[in-house]
Amino acid sequence: MSLKPCNRHLLVEVLENKEEDSSILLPEECFMKPKFAKAVLRDKADDCIITAEPGTELLIDNTMLEEISVEEDNYCLILENYVLGVFG
Repeated sequence: MSLKPCNRHLLVEVLENKEEDSSILLPEECFMKPKFAKAVLRDKADDCIITAEPGTELLIDNTMLEEISVEEDNYCLILENYVLGVFG
């Protein structure tokens, strides 16, 4: 199943952040998501004003990312207001 974003949302794939090794061991649930992340634009709503095309790398506010599971599919959506920059 494919998902077409609506209402100024972007469908993105978040790129994994490289974690630094630490000498302190903490339970996995203690780790917070970094505030900012790199993501690849996969699709955008028709009413978006962002000029980036699918495949473009974006800098996003990771705290505003909506991670959604529908049936067996997972999606990451973010409102275009939370795109801070376009790499290129």
